Amino acid sequence: MALDEFFSWYALEPRPGFSKATVSAWRVTLEERGLGSSSIIVRMSAIRKLAVEATDPIENRRLPRQLHAAARLVATAHQSLTNSRAKMAQIKATRQSMKSNTRGATG
Repeated sequence: MALDEFFSWYALEPRPGFSKATVSAWRVTLEERGLGSSSIIVRMSAIRKLAVEATDPIENRRLPRQLHAAARLVATAHQSLTNSRAKMAQIKATRQSMKSNTRGATG
């Protein structure tokens, strides 16, 4: 279902190919549709899996090297997003801890 959605969207306009920019544009489209973060994550996971499987040299030897490079960019972007979310959660926890410590000292 997620891949069908992606391919339908992809076919609507001329695209430069399967690249980081294309995947980012797809994510923006999902966000603009007002989907929840979990729905977006599920759809993006399907795209990452497609990229990984498509670039597996044993599974598919006929795909261009550009697709392999794009898959690595997608994986790198996903890892960066995951790291950013973890860092933001850590900052939020630190701020909350600081607020409770301040309240305890003044209360």
